[in-house]
Amino acid sequence: MASRYSLTAELPATRKSLRRSVRIPPETPIETAPPLPNTQQPLAQDEKLTITPHTAWAAAPSHPQTATVRRDLSLRRGAPTRQPSQANETAALKSEFDATLTYDERGYLVLQPADVFGLTTSAFTPDASHDEGRTRAQRLSYLEGVRGVLGMQVLVWTFFRLFAPAVVADRDVDGVYPAAFLERAPAWQSILRKVLSPLLFDGELQAAFFVILSGRASLQTFIERRQAITLAGAAFKRPFRFILPMALTLALVSLVIAVNGFRYAPQLSSSLANQLAQPPAQWNSALEYFNSLLFFFSTPFYFKTARATTFIAPSGTLWIVPVLFQQTYVLIVLAFALPYTVLRYKNLGMLLLVLTTAWVGRFSWYTLTGLLLAEWSTVYLQLLPQGKRIPVNRAGTRSIPAVLPGALMLGAGVVLKYLWIAALPGAANREVVAHVDGNTGRLNYATDPAATAYPRYDNWLLATGALYLLELSPRAQRVFAAKPLVYVARWAFSIALISGTLMLSLGSLVWAHLTQRLGWTSEAAVLGVLFAVLVPASCVVAEVYSRCMDDVALWMADWLFRWVRV
Repeated sequence: MASRYSLTAELPATRKSLRRSVRIPPETPIETAPPLPNTQQPLAQDEKLTITPHTAWAAAPSHPQTATVRRDLSLRRGAPTRQPSQANETAALKSEFDATLTYDERGYLVLQPADVFGLTTSAFTPDASHDEGRTRAQRLSYLEGVRGVLGMQVLVWTFFRLFAPAVVADRDVDGVYPAAFLERAPAWQSILRKVLSPLLFDGELQAAFFVILSGRASLQTFIERRQAITLAGAAFKRPFRFILPMALTLALVSLVIAVNGFRYAPQLSSSLANQLAQPPAQWNSALEYFNSLLFFFSTPFYFKTARATTFIAPSGTLWIVPVLFQQTYVLIVLAFALPYTVLRYKNLGMLLLVLTTAWVGRFSWYTLTGLLLAEWSTVYLQLLPQGKRIPVNRAGTRSIPAVLPGALMLGAGVVLKYLWIAALPGAANREVVAHVDGNTGRLNYATDPAATAYPRYDNWLLATGALYLLELSPRAQRVFAAKPLVYVARWAFSIALISGTLMLSLGSLVWAHLTQRLGWTSEAAVLGVLFAVLVPASCVVAEVYSRCMDDVALWMADWLFRWVRV
């Protein structure tokens, strides 16, 4: 295919070119030939080549004017290459260094129409202050607000799971349905479970939300900046982010056991027929302590009944720590490919990965969903029309409301949650069957959700739909960005680590005092006093724990990352 452009150059004269320019007849003897001229002679008519300069190479006008440029010169889908117009040819030659870039109200770069379907390797924010890591104050405030709400829901779930299990569960640790505590619990607790628990304090829903939120927020700096150092920071810091709080929590729980802090817990467990209210196990040697700590960073299977998870109350709930730790490295590998993939294959590839990991039942299903939401929200959200509609054909003549996919997912998730908890609780685990069993190649009949943490469709639909709608609604973002919610977010990890130990030790003591020494028989009154004492106390302890443990771990990880690069 012939080129539309031409390149001319003036080369210095050579002896051969000078001799040719004199035009000596071939039969002329060499000794009679005239001397060579010092300069190039004029070309003959048949040797002249006329070149019309292309307009794209024309000199820039002398008068100032605003120019719109392409941010890089790579080929992009959507920019025609056959029979291009003059405007397209000119756009292909525009410089990356033009200063007239457009940013939206969030501070993110707005892609030009020709860039939408191509590579997105340039930074979407000029602010480089986050490249080595974000402080808590520099995180996205509305996502921190969501984390704060989830943290408080986990706190409420922990309280009810220990002292009124029928409010939040219908199966005990052994997975038997119906649980023994349902028979002795008052009817109002079962009503609360069926009405409020599916959305407010289900336990599994909050865990799923945390995993998806981790995928949405943990690599936000890379999504914004497209710099390798942001991925290096996430990969290096993650172990130090978790190891100090986990090590100290294991030691602290053992100290509480050593001073007999759980002495009333067996009586509480027996009175409520609640297996989860039993005291946590005690590690017996330094080797068992080390292996238990190693479990939270290296296990390929997330067993709720694993020995390490029984050392921290409530038993079997911290399986989420290895999920969050390991999924960071899954995200890093795939996030690195996002800027170097065009829009069509980026969407197709990520959606196929989400569906595949969902079918095989891996938590990458959740985290990749969060990563895809982060890419869409940061890079492509500002391209939606003012009416917030998504075009469904290339011409853009047909579109659907942008909220429709999120609303459908949220609605389906809510329906399934109420179906499995309120309508058909005995069949709730049948959803787990709709995955592949890697050992047999058939459907997943062998997995016991009571023993193994397993991702569920209902939790994914509800959490993904809610986050999707949140990304589209500035008003909802302002609600979740409220300062109290953002501040409470710093407690979330500490609540998961230490609130169960505090509630089971202090709560069993208060329960024994009220029921045995004072002779209280009203379960609602006892529960009210326990709630008034334990929830505020847990918030205070979570504040101290986050300051002394969590913040120190974050500071240590940041300092080490700077130190290894000096």
